[in-house]
Amino acid sequence: MTGPMAPSELGAWQTQEFPEAVWTAFNTLIARRWNGSAATFRQDDVVKAIVEASDTLTSDVIRERGYLNVEEAYRAKGWRVTYDKPGFNESYHPTFTFRRASA
Repeated sequence: MTGPMAPSELGAWQTQEFPEAVWTAFNTLIARRWNGSAATFRQDDVVKAIVEASDTLTSDVIRERGYLNVEEAYRAKGWRVTYDKPGFNESYHPTFTFRRASA
Protein backbone atom coordinates (compact mmCIF):
# COMPACT_ATOMS: atom_id res chain seq x y z
CA MET A 1 0.00 0.00 0.00
CA THR A 2 1.33 3.39 -0.92
CA GLY A 3 -0.01 6.65 0.40
CA PRO A 4 -2.59 7.10 3.11
CA MET A 5 -5.46 4.71 3.58
CA ALA A 6 -9.11 5.66 3.31
CA PRO A 7 -11.37 5.09 6.32
CA SER A 8 -13.18 2.41 4.31
CA GLU A 9 -9.90 0.47 4.00
CA LEU A 10 -9.14 0.38 7.72
CA GLY A 11 -10.86 -2.91 8.56
CA ALA A 12 -9.20 -4.80 5.74
CA TRP A 13 -5.83 -3.27 6.48
CA GLN A 14 -6.02 -4.12 10.19
CA THR A 15 -6.95 -7.74 9.63
CA GLN A 16 -4.63 -8.61 6.72
CA GLU A 17 -1.85 -9.54 9.14
CA PHE A 18 -3.98 -11.50 11.62
CA PRO A 19 -2.65 -14.98 12.38
CA GLU A 20 -4.66 -17.94 11.14
CA ALA A 21 -5.33 -18.92 14.77
CA VAL A 22 -7.56 -15.85 15.15
CA TRP A 23 -9.81 -16.84 12.25
CA THR A 24 -9.83 -20.50 13.32
CA ALA A 25 -10.92 -19.59 16.84
CA PHE A 26 -13.69 -17.21 15.77
CA ASN A 27 -14.98 -19.53 13.02
CA THR A 28 -15.01 -22.51 15.38
CA LEU A 29 -16.91 -20.63 18.08
CA ILE A 30 -19.42 -19.26 15.56
CA ALA A 31 -20.09 -22.79 14.29
CA ARG A 32 -20.30 -24.32 17.77
CA ARG A 33 -22.57 -21.63 19.20
CA TRP A 34 -24.83 -21.20 16.16
CA ASN A 35 -28.45 -21.70 17.23
CA GLY A 36 -30.06 -21.10 13.86
CA SER A 37 -30.24 -17.33 14.19
CA ALA A 38 -27.15 -16.20 16.10
CA ALA A 39 -23.92 -17.26 17.75
CA THR A 40 -22.94 -15.57 21.02
CA PHE A 41 -19.77 -16.23 22.99
CA ARG A 42 -17.64 -14.56 25.60
CA GLN A 43 -14.48 -12.65 24.77
CA ASP A 44 -12.63 -14.85 27.27
CA ASP A 45 -13.67 -17.94 25.31
CA VAL A 46 -12.28 -16.62 22.04
CA VAL A 47 -9.02 -15.51 23.67
CA LYS A 48 -8.62 -18.99 25.15
CA ALA A 49 -9.38 -20.59 21.77
CA ILE A 50 -6.82 -18.39 19.99
CA VAL A 51 -4.13 -19.22 22.55
CA GLU A 52 -4.93 -22.94 22.21
CA ALA A 53 -4.77 -22.74 18.40
CA SER A 54 -1.40 -20.96 18.41
CA ASP A 55 2.09 -21.89 19.54
CA THR A 56 3.14 -18.27 20.03
CA LEU A 57 0.18 -16.06 21.00
CA THR A 58 -0.63 -15.09 24.57
CA SER A 59 -3.69 -13.24 25.83
CA ASP A 60 -1.58 -10.10 26.28
CA VAL A 61 -0.29 -10.22 22.69
CA ILE A 62 -3.82 -10.83 21.37
CA ARG A 63 -5.10 -7.72 23.12
CA GLU A 64 -2.03 -5.54 22.39
CA ARG A 65 -2.14 -6.25 18.66
CA GLY A 66 -5.90 -5.84 18.36
CA TYR A 67 -6.53 -9.41 17.22
CA LEU A 68 -10.07 -9.27 18.65
CA ASN A 69 -11.04 -6.42 16.31
CA VAL A 70 -12.55 -8.71 13.69
CA GLU A 71 -15.92 -7.03 13.27
CA GLU A 72 -15.24 -5.27 9.96
CA ALA A 73 -13.74 -8.37 8.36
CA TYR A 74 -16.80 -10.45 9.26
CA ARG A 75 -19.20 -7.69 8.21
CA ALA A 76 -17.52 -7.70 4.79
CA LYS A 77 -18.38 -11.42 4.60
CA GLY A 78 -22.08 -10.86 5.34
CA TRP A 79 -22.27 -11.01 9.13
CA ARG A 80 -23.87 -8.55 11.51
CA VAL A 81 -21.44 -8.46 14.43
CA THR A 82 -22.15 -6.99 17.85
CA TYR A 83 -19.54 -6.59 20.56
CA ASP A 84 -21.06 -5.94 23.98
CA LYS A 85 -18.99 -4.92 26.97
CA PRO A 86 -20.01 -3.61 30.37
CA GLY A 87 -20.50 0.09 30.86
CA PHE A 88 -19.03 2.19 33.65
CA ASN A 89 -21.29 0.86 36.41
CA GLU A 90 -21.97 -2.63 34.97
CA SER A 91 -20.27 -5.93 35.61
CA TYR A 92 -20.49 -8.79 33.12
CA HIS A 93 -18.30 -10.59 30.61
CA PRO A 94 -17.84 -8.95 27.17
CA THR A 95 -19.46 -10.95 24.35
CA PHE A 96 -19.49 -11.21 20.59
CA THR A 97 -22.74 -11.95 18.74
CA PHE A 98 -22.79 -12.97 15.07
CA ARG A 99 -25.96 -12.95 12.95
CA ARG A 100 -26.53 -13.12 9.23
CA ALA A 101 -26.56 -9.56 7.92
CA SER A 102 -29.85 -10.21 6.12
CA ALA A 103 -31.53 -11.43 9.32
